[in-house]
Formats: sequence, structure tokens, C-alpha cells
Amino acid sequence: MACMTTSQRRSTLTEALPSPSVVDDVDDALSDPFALRVVAREAIDEEGDVLVHSGSKTLLVSSKILGLASPVFKVMFKSRFREGTTARSPQQPLELRLSDDDPDALALLFRIWHFAPERKHFRPDVDLQLELAQLTDKYDCSSSIYMESKYWLRALLGQTKTDVEADVDVYWKSATAAFLWGHDEELATSTAKVALLSSAEKLDAHKMYSCLPGGFKQRLQQLRKQVLSKMISEVEAALDYLRSERGAFTTNLAVCNHCGQQDSLVYSRCQRQQCRKDDRRRHYCTGEVRVALLLNALSSAGMWPFTDRLEESAVLFSTKANLLPMAFSLQQHGCDGDTKCPLLHIGARVDEKVNAVVAQCRGISLQSLSEGDDRE
Repeated sequence: MACMTTSQRRSTLTEALPSPSVVDDVDDALSDPFALRVVAREAIDEEGDVLVHSGSKTLLVSSKILGLASPVFKVMFKSRFREGTTARSPQQPLELRLSDDDPDALALLFRIWHFAPERKHFRPDVDLQLELAQLTDKYDCSSSIYMESKYWLRALLGQTKTDVEADVDVYWKSATAAFLWGHDEELATSTAKVALLSSAEKLDAHKMYSCLPGGFKQRLQQLRKQVLSKMISEVEAALDYLRSERGAFTTNLAVCNHCGQQDSLVYSRCQRQQCRKDDRRRHYCTGEVRVALLLNALSSAGMWPFTDRLEESAVLFSTKANLLPMAFSLQQHGCDGDTKCPLLHIGARVDEKVNAVVAQCRGISLQSLSEGDDRE
């Protein structure tokens, strides 16, 4: 997926910001006479000497401020380019067309550079943040909004959730913006969420942004597999724990020697309709029985066999683990071992260990990407 700007307007920006000061209508700036947009001249700097045309917006800004904030604009206004040689003044501003840039992102960037009073109220959504990140990368000025962009990303990541219903595309966008802005912590958080929420198939199918470095998706696949492998290791450790506990307890169940059906001791014969034999034996809670019960619960929850789980998302696996505590109780297998039975707390133990792996997941850092910056 290429890092291209779009002209999609966002209602979230206009709702969050005070209305800009409109100087006059610029009707002739509409190339499409049937367009349903109103082009207005916004005086970001009342004494500006440059009129920037971008999509539906015409912005009056200061060439000096643009040159101080961006080396690209500095070269543009102090060179042999037309923009640098053409006379400009507040009375006769230079007209500059930036048709390839997103108008909302451009207006937001210029307002920040010009210390617009409403800048403290800016709350761009993830789409606008991504547009702005691409814009600042294009004009080599990411540092000019370093603190603002870090605040936006932190606010975004703080209010989003990580569960099976979360939109992973939000984190792809925030990861891309964090990479372009150079925010290490926010990049790690975003990529961790992408790795946790994505199945192998969805991660492979996702179209990459061309501004991300080569091997980015492969690193995410490795991270996803590492997390799932750690989760499975925790479940295997629980099975090993049950195998190591050799204590045996009596139960209130009996096992049919013919069909293996388990029924209460109060019955004199097997309760399976096709069997009904009276040849039964007392059922005991042993290590082998507890392992079998855990494997049965894991299978019912869709967590076993483990080889089938490596392709799904880590969040889905952890969601299944959340159901295990309910699957175990003394009543379910009739054990009279009271709290001494290892099976009593095994479901909660697995759930705790699996979710700890999710909480400890660390995403991709800028330092780990510093070996090369080839673009995909």
C-alpha cells in the first residue's frame, strides 16, 4: 500500500476545531464546476505572502515561517525556482499549488507552524495523523511537530482496545505514523498490537505502506509466532505440572469397564443407553486423569492441538484461555481432594500465564530497524 495522500475530508477535524477565519471566496479555484465543495481563503497568517492552494482549501501563510519549519520550503523560496524568484508580499502574495497534498493535513500543519490559538484543541484521528506524517516526511519537517504528534499517538493508543473485535488497520496506520515521526515507544506499542491481533493469513494479505522499511512485515510475522509459541509453552508447562503431581484422590464417579462411560456412584449400572452394564469400577483423580481432563478442556476451547494454533492470532488464543477457569471445578470431575487437587486452579493458572505473555509483548523498535531503511 503506497503512502499517497487523499482528498477525503474528515468530519472529526472540523468538529474538533473552531471555524477558521474566511477572507473571501475563491470561486475560480474549483477545477470541477460540479464539485460539491466550497473553496475558501483561510488567513492562517493575516500578513502572509503566500497563497497555498490544496484541494478545497486556499491558505494564506508566511513564506518565512514555512522556510524556518521545512528545509524543502526554505530551498523553494530561496532558489532559482519560480517560487524563489517571484516577488511576493501581503498585498500581492505568491500563489503556490500543492495539489498532491491532503488539504486537511496541510491546513493543520500550517496552523501549528503559525501558532494558531486553536492548536491546543487539535485531535486528529488516525487517518489524518497518517496523512500528516506522510506530509512531514515529504517536507522533511517531522521535528517541527514532534511533541504534538507524540501526544496524538499516545492519546490514540490509550483509548483503543486490544481484543478480537479491534480494528487492526488502526494500528497499521499508527505504526506507520510513529515510524515516520520517529516515536520509538509508540511504534513498539502499535506493532505489538498488530502482531497480537493478526493471524498469519491476514498479516500476509495486508498491503504494506511503501514508506515502511524492507522486512517490516517479516519482523511482524516473527513477533506474532514468538508470542504464540510462548503462550503454547505456558500451556505445555501446565500439562507438565499436572503430570508431575502424583497425588490421587477418590471421586464420586464410577467408570464402566465396557464403554468407559463415567456416572455417579449412586447408579448401579452404566447409564449409557446402548450399554447398561453393571460391571463398573471406582474412578480416581490421578495425574493421568487430570492431564486428560485438561487436554479435553483445551480441545473444547479450541486451544489444542497446538500445531493448529500457530496460524491464528494471539489475541484469539488468549480469549479462549479466558474461558478455562470456568471449565474446572471440583464438582465437574467429582474429586474429593478439596483444595489439594491440582486441577482446581489449573484453568486460572493457564489464563494468567497466557495473558501475561500478551501484556509483556514488546513490538518493533526504531533501533531494531536501524540496520537498513530499504523501502518495501
